[in-house]
Amino acid sequence: MRAEYTPKTDSEWQVIEKFLNTERKRKHDLREIFDCICWLTKTGLQWSELVKTRFPPWQIVYYYFRIWKAKRIFFAILREVVRAERIRQNRLPKASMGEIDSQIGPPKRCKRRNVCKRRNWY
Repeated sequence: MRAEYTPKTDSEWQVIEKFLNTERKRKHDLREIFDCICWLTKTGLQWSELVKTRFPPWQIVYYYFRIWKAKRIFFAILREVVRAERIRQNRLPKASMGEIDSQIGPPKRCKRRNVCKRRNWY
């Protein structure tokens, strides 16, 4: 069972706020919109179901989600959080190597029966 969503703390918001344009005065708070997007991701609800919640109208939330997604804001925030966590653990800010896992399986249809037998696919 998933834990209930909790809004971002002040220290978390300080990291996120650097990536958003917060100088301009708005009708709806960007922190509330960002929390709403995180809440939607956690609960899996549809945009139109925001009508029944305390968050801003779904059209406004979706508007900011599209803009931030196009500008890759979420990726930048994640990269910053990972960098900060690596520094906290006394590691290099960027990973020095990566690993890719792959699995070899039988092709959908093996035309050469001998090759398939040799590889134990049948």
